[in-house]
Amino acid sequence: MDEKLKLYTLKKLKKQIEFLRLELQETQYIFNKALVLFNTDFKETLQEGKPIDVPKPQLTDQEEKECNFLFRKIATITHPDKLGNNSKIEEEDKKKLEELYKESNEASEEGDYDTLVKVAGKLGFEDVTENEFYLEKTVKKLSEKIKHLQTTYAWVWYNERDKEKLNNLKQHIMETYT
Repeated sequence: MDEKLKLYTLKKLKKQIEFLRLELQETQYIFNKALVLFNTDFKETLQEGKPIDVPKPQLTDQEEKECNFLFRKIATITHPDKLGNNSKIEEEDKKKLEELYKESNEASEEGDYDTLVKVAGKLGFEDVTENEFYLEKTVKKLSEKIKHLQTTYAWVWYNERDKEKLNNLKQHIMETYT
């Protein structure tokens, strides 16, 4: 691929990721409001008034391997055991690296690929942040998270305006959870 075209592609993917991260924040905010309303409206229907757990999208075996690979790469630099023995690193920098380790560890456990890529970027891993494969994968994962939230019962319930559809949806939800 032509180098200039590659640079444009990478720049476009980075901007797309930036946009999707903002869209995910907005979607998460709306979803949280929707979940509160949904749990209030269906309090009696839901078992013992418990809110519905929102299952996270499952990773494929390949995606899990990629997350684990990226986490291990991050951990080689940020793991507290590696930092403790290194007297060349300032105490403040050690704390920042430990925070990045904690963030990447949680992301790895949750299969949060985007956060792992973000941490890799903070650490200056250009092979990740300047790699079309990783950036496209991040775009895909962010889009999946947004779509997942927007297809939940809570989201649909919150955003539906048609009375007849609301009644049908309410009946369906009540049949599903009683």
